[in-house]
Amino acid sequence: MEENSYFAFAERDYQFFSRVREAGFSGEALAALGQNICERYLKHIVDIHAEPGDEPGTLKKESVLRTHSLHRLIRYLKEELALEIPAQTEKILKRIDIFSIATTEPGDDSFIPSEEDIEDAWEAVLQTRRFVGNVIRAMERT
Repeated sequence: MEENSYFAFAERDYQFFSRVREAGFSGEALAALGQNICERYLKHIVDIHAEPGDEPGTLKKESVLRTHSLHRLIRYLKEELALEIPAQTEKILKRIDIFSIATTEPGDDSFIPSEEDIEDAWEAVLQTRRFVGNVIRAMERT
């Protein structure tokens, strides 16, 4: 896999998150990290496999690659690439969607993530990684 791809960045952070967990550490930043990892895994599919046939489609692809919203990425994958995202994966992705902003910056919607939030972020990473791996393998066969 290319060193400077969404997938490579996601994998490096996945390895970091995994090592932190194995060492028994935790921390608020892990909730945001989990959301960011999932975002990059999903963006990898868009970046590599979305091939718009016209200018509006290209603009839509470029826009979704700039988003930090897992909801928007999910919608794009389903509507533009006709991918089926497992229900549990979609549900947990939507649950952690706000973590990258709400857990890293003060504001009306900010909060300190709980251990449960961090566990949800980790589970989302595992499920998203599995889903993206399956999509990559399926697209390589076609």
